[in-house]
Amino acid sequence: MSQEFLDSLETLIQHAAERIATLRETNLELERRVTELDAEVAAAGSGEAGERAWRAEREELERRVASLVARLEELLRG
Repeated sequence: MSQEFLDSLETLIQHAAERIATLRETNLELERRVTELDAEVAAAGSGEAGERAWRAEREELERRVASLVARLEELLRG
């Protein structure tokens, strides 16, 4: 393998690792925010339909973030 190829590969892996770290931090922040918003919804005593919509939105957000993290982890494994 050429040195140029290895340098390029190393750069790509470094960027992917940085992105994974950023996504993990974002995921933690989003989980904290979801917890806060859940508490707000509970305190507001919103109706059942509003709560269902909120939970569906929350689950979609969690799914999308988890998917992004999984894709980047897959890149790192090669």
